[in-house]
Amino acid sequence: MDYCDYTVMEWQQINTASLQGTGYSPQWAQPQLVSNQRLGEQQATYTVVFETTNGQSTYTTNDFNLYQQCQVGSRWVLNINTLGDVVSIEPIK
Repeated sequence: MDYCDYTVMEWQQINTASLQGTGYSPQWAQPQLVSNQRLGEQQATYTVVFETTNGQSTYTTNDFNLYQQCQVGSRWVLNINTLGDVVSIEPIK
C-alpha cells in the first residue's frame, strides 16, 4: 500500500496591534516584527459621533469613503433600529 507523509507549517496569530486616533488621516499600526513573523490581515473601523436633538448617537463603519463624508457641520439622516442603534446613515442633500 502506497502512502505519503508530509508536514505543513501554518501561520499562527500571536499578537494583535491596534492604533486609535481622530481626524481624517488614519494610519495603520506599525508593529515591530522579528524574522519569523509577518503582518496578517489589516482591518479598520471608523466611528462617527452625531449630535442630535436627543443627544449623541454613534455610527461605526468600515467604509472609509463614507467616513470621510462625515465632515463637521454636515447633515445626515440616521436610520435607527428599535433598540435605538444607528444602523445606516445618508447625507442630506
